[in-house]
Amino acid sequence: MPIITNLEESYKEDKAKDIGISNFYSDRLADICLLGREIITRVNQVKTNPLNAQVKAQENMEKYGVQM
Repeated sequence: MPIITNLEESYKEDKAKDIGISNFYSDRLADICLLGREIITRVNQVKTNPLNAQVKAQENMEKYGVQM
């Protein structure tokens, strides 16, 4: 995943405060969290609202310490 590698370099150079992702499904989130990355992904931005609470997605994110 070269994009993640580039983001990690930006983080190390103090050009980024954290690394976040958007709309990653549970299996893709697990892949990125378990790849042994140096910098931990902090946020997964997903569409959520009272009619689509994304409860299972949130439980999965909490398992990896990722905020919704």
